[in-house]
Amino acid sequence: MYPWGNPKISVALDALRSDAARWSAAAEEMRTAAERASRFILTEQDFSVLLGSELASSYSTIRSKLEHLLTGAHTEFERIGSTLLQVAATYEREDAEGAHELKRAGGDRHGA
Repeated sequence: MYPWGNPKISVALDALRSDAARWSAAAEEMRTAAERASRFILTEQDFSVLLGSELASSYSTIRSKLEHLLTGAHTEFERIGSTLLQVAATYEREDAEGAHELKRAGGDRHGA
């Protein structure tokens, strides 16, 4: 697949891309969970008469924090996946450019 370089590098690039896909999938799971958390709103009437106000307030605080954490996880997981793809693309591009320079200079990529 990468005729100019080492097959081990090809495997490493494939692994970076595979890991990026996993992070993106995890990001989507976090986005879905955050959306669901945003819909789980309960009011005083949903709790007992004696503790309704206190429980509703505590529940609201916890639900809001959970939604915030899940949204943050989505953002960070997307960044990780995107960065891994950028690293793979940069390495591949620079490796190809280096191989081209060596060919122009009459050299071999691996010194053979």
